[in-house]
Amino acid sequence: MKDLDLRTGAIAFCALLALGAPAAAVEIDSLFGDHMVLQAGVDHPLWGRGVPGETVTVEFAGQAVRTVVDHQGRWTVRLAPLENRSVPTRLIATGSRGDRAVLEDVLVGEVWLCAGQSNMAFPLRSAASGADALEEADSLPGLRILHRAQRYPGGNEPWSEDQIASIAPETFFERPAWQRATRTTAADFSAVGFFFGRYLGFELATPVGLINVAVGGTPTEAWIPRGRILADPDLAPLERDFPFSFIAHPFINDRPQAHLRAWVQSGRETPVPGHFFRSGFMHAAAIEPMKGLPIAGVLWYQGESNAHDATRHRTLLALLIDTLRESLGDPDLPLLQVQLPGLDREEWPEFRESQAAVLDTPGVAMVTAFDLGHPTDVHPHRKKPVGERLARLALEIVYRRELLGRPPMLAGDVSFDGSRIEVTIARSGSGLRLEGDSPARSFWIAGEDRIFRRATWVDASGDRVRAECDAITEPAALRFAWEADPFPALRRIDDDMPVAPFRTDNWKPVRIACIGDSITHGHGLAHRDAQSYPAHLSRFVGPLFDVRNFGRSGTNIIKRIKRAEWDRAFVKNAPHERALAFEPDVVVVNLGINDVPEEGFDLDEFVKDYLELIDTYRALRTKPAILIWHPLAPLFEGHRFHDHPRLREVNAAIARVARIAKIPTIDMLDPLRDHPEWFPDFIHPNSAGARAIACRIHDAMRRIGLPVSPISTAVKAKERDR
Repeated sequence: MKDLDLRTGAIAFCALLALGAPAAAVEIDSLFGDHMVLQAGVDHPLWGRGVPGETVTVEFAGQAVRTVVDHQGRWTVRLAPLENRSVPTRLIATGSRGDRAVLEDVLVGEVWLCAGQSNMAFPLRSAASGADALEEADSLPGLRILHRAQRYPGGNEPWSEDQIASIAPETFFERPAWQRATRTTAADFSAVGFFFGRYLGFELATPVGLINVAVGGTPTEAWIPRGRILADPDLAPLERDFPFSFIAHPFINDRPQAHLRAWVQSGRETPVPGHFFRSGFMHAAAIEPMKGLPIAGVLWYQGESNAHDATRHRTLLALLIDTLRESLGDPDLPLLQVQLPGLDREEWPEFRESQAAVLDTPGVAMVTAFDLGHPTDVHPHRKKPVGERLARLALEIVYRRELLGRPPMLAGDVSFDGSRIEVTIARSGSGLRLEGDSPARSFWIAGEDRIFRRATWVDASGDRVRAECDAITEPAALRFAWEADPFPALRRIDDDMPVAPFRTDNWKPVRIACIGDSITHGHGLAHRDAQSYPAHLSRFVGPLFDVRNFGRSGTNIIKRIKRAEWDRAFVKNAPHERALAFEPDVVVVNLGINDVPEEGFDLDEFVKDYLELIDTYRALRTKPAILIWHPLAPLFEGHRFHDHPRLREVNAAIARVARIAKIPTIDMLDPLRDHPEWFPDFIHPNSAGARAIACRIHDAMRRIGLPVSPISTAVKAKERDR
């Protein structure tokens, strides 16, 4: 019956019972199968189903263990600890009536769980070096894989009503089957997992089994039991307001809303449909079914969907570790994670720090990968070094090999020698080396004024790193690789592993919220995360600042205006709520240009609504400083609104707002008016135009006394071509 459709099988089963037919024969649970690897060195349970009261005998590798099927038709046996076994062996479960189930080609070795989101799920066939690896796969008889493929589409297309109604943790994955890793079966398997398993198998000379349950886009909270999320008041909105939570990453709202469009459009009646982004869903779908299965450890490559909120992620990651260990029945279960690679997203430096925050937990370790990223591709293709770094980490942490698997990291020993600051790097091996024509560009130094400047000199010798900046005579803090896509200037000589990003200070970041319309959002840019003005601003102001883009194309100030049933006012849109949840220290406002062509409102209404917007930010606990663009810009000859009759009136109204609220203004008109080439569609800036806007805002921040890094240094440094 196991090959029948589930519904058809249930009907057939009931029919057999009605006819008085015998109950089902002995079965082994589908988590076990032909070609699998059993974990070595532990008491190993196996379980399945049979006739209540029947005796079941399990035979494997010279052992024979008996048990009795319980009244619910379930049985479990426990094999004594097994030694590594590379010879394919048959596992047989035999019932006292003569029924039996057989698993062929079973090995004993090391079993690892591959979990996380798309970079763990990224298939071998698409990876750099993937084609060569697939050619070799047929010659790896000891590498076995179990790929749990999702049944529900993960793209942006709406799901059918049947899909919305049927999705549940128990129906989410296709029925898994263990397979030998071959050029055919491994093509769609996790590239990181494959390269990890191949390296580990060679080094240990033992079979390796890999179970891949990674699913693209899934946030950390999806892998934690729902009840644990709801029990924390700070995390509960992730589940309670799903998929409209303002503390969730926008993607974690937008993608489920697209999938569940029929439910959204029908009025969002309760209960909320299931979705693999929801809190607890992946835990129920991927972790709970493995309860009781011994494994060597977990490989965790995830974070892109939580990188907007490093503070909450610290809590989530600690919860994840606890609940994985609890559910899988191993309080010491190793978890090896990948620190996020380089990518031009402003929030990633703080997020990488949150990933490292759990490294004091026994059995938890991390590899660096910021040197393996891509500035504009969230799915970098160089997965082989990631997998092999994880394998070396496992060899050190789990298998107690005397090698350097963990990355070199700041040891905490900081000293000062005049204008120089000196630090010790732990796990430096035989020493450190500097890379690149100007390795100092990867280091930032600040004095007590907290204004960071690029280092002008750096030296590495043994486990010590010294740096200085010509403009700072009394350094107070040093940061390395504290950028979204940093240059890996400092590496361990032994294995070329980059030193993990570090900082010697504990200064709280200054949070900047850029709110506005399509110019802020980055409309028309090929790589908005790298080329919008907030992205440029993030690089200019230095590592003390956390700059976020809360732009929304088409928004305006007037609250009562709709277009095509869309509330266009910024205060009625999700970016406004997300900006408030961000609790900024500084708010940069660029709004009003979309109000210019609107009819049916007077300027007093515009002023009133603008002041109310400002008041919502001033009411925050952080009491942020506010800067507004005035006059509206760009407004060069040929610009869409250049000659509009209401433009002068709207600019006059913004001036009134600035006077009443006593807000500094940023003049964007003067620096942009003579550069129409920066605005190819006559309204939205290209990357050069966005860069010029960021420079102007940077200067305005410096004028109001914010400790921004000197822009001349940032511009001249040219961290890399972008």
